[in-house]
Amino acid sequence: AAEPEVTEEEEAAFWEAARRGEAEDAEAAAQELEALRAIYGGGGEEEGGEAAGGGGASVVLQVVSAREWRFRLGLGTPLQATLEVFVPGRYPSREPPHPVLHAPALSSAAKDDLVEQLIALYEGGEVVFSWVETLRQEVSAAHEAAEAAAEAEAAAR
Repeated sequence: AAEPEVTEEEEAAFWEAARRGEAEDAEAAAQELEALRAIYGGGGEEEGGEAAGGGGASVVLQVVSAREWRFRLGLGTPLQATLEVFVPGRYPSREPPHPVLHAPALSSAAKDDLVEQLIALYEGGEVVFSWVETLRQEVSAAHEAAEAAAEAEAAAR
């Protein structure tokens, strides 16, 4: 069976819709970045603050470019981590961002598991805030567990 022929008008309409979708994605990503800056600081300099909800690990946002956002969590603790988020042109509607997690205190397997958890949160919309908060909770919980273990060891002496 022969494939149906696509007219020039149909092809032009397809490409126009694709451009419109990319423009909508670019606008949505820019709005998400603006919201993240309002929450975590982060002009271009390394500024930031406590994560929403108070308590827990601090989060610092560094905007490397419109397509690369860097979040530093738990600064000053042994369990500090950096989440680099690479934002593709088809994010947020059709493609998730690409996370790269740097956490020297975690094993490669633990980092891989966390990245898999983050990717699973993507459902075709903005997701970076959820990623950062998930990691913030993980870093805070690990820090609290390490402090409790150190206190228990000190008490046993």
